[in-house]
Amino acid sequence: MVFVFMCVADRERQSGQLCPPMTYKEKYEVVFIESGIQMHGCASLDHNREFSDVPVLQFWSEGPVNSSIEPTYCKNINNTVPNIFKCMSKTEPTNKEEIDKGLKYMSVYQYPTQFIQVLPFYRCVAFIAEEYADRGIMEIRMAFSNVRANSYDETQCEGLSYILLNKDMIYDVEKLNKWPEGASYVFVRGNIPP
Repeated sequence: MVFVFMCVADRERQSGQLCPPMTYKEKYEVVFIESGIQMHGCASLDHNREFSDVPVLQFWSEGPVNSSIEPTYCKNINNTVPNIFKCMSKTEPTNKEEIDKGLKYMSVYQYPTQFIQVLPFYRCVAFIAEEYADRGIMEIRMAFSNVRANSYDETQCEGLSYILLNKDMIYDVEKLNKWPEGASYVFVRGNIPP
C-alpha cells in the first residue's frame, strides 16, 4: 500500500490558489507600465503543460502604446511577447495599512522564454484585488519586483507596496524614480469570478 501526502502549499499550487484570484481559463485585459512605458496585453490563469503541471499565470504584451493603433488585448495574442509565471507562495503583509488595503504578496518563478531570457528568474509580486459588483468587473493591481536569478529573496518585495498604495502616481514620470529598481506595474481587468 502506498500513501501519497501533499502539503497544503502543493495542493494550493495545484489548484492555482497561490495566484491572484482569477477565473481559470478566463482572459483578462491588461495594461503594463515598465520604466514609464505603457503597453497593453492579455492575462490568463491556465495550464501550459509545456512548462508546468500546475496552473500558471500567463501574460502577453503587445509592445509600447502607439496612439494610432487600437490595442487588441486578448483578441489576438499572435504578435505578443509571452511571460509565464508559476505562483510559488502567497503571504499576508504585516503592516497595518497594507492589511487594511487588502494587499497580498506572492513569490513567482518566471519561466525562460525564447524572447526574454535564458536563465529562470524569481520575482516578488504585491497585489490588490478589488471587485466592483455594480459593474460586474474585478480589477487586480500588481507590482512586480526586479528579477533575481537562481533564488527568491524576501528583500525583493521592498517598496512594492508604495506603487500600489499610491496608484495616482503610476503615470507621473517624476514619481517613477521612487519605484524600486526594475519594478513594473500591471493592471488586470476582467469579469468577477463566479
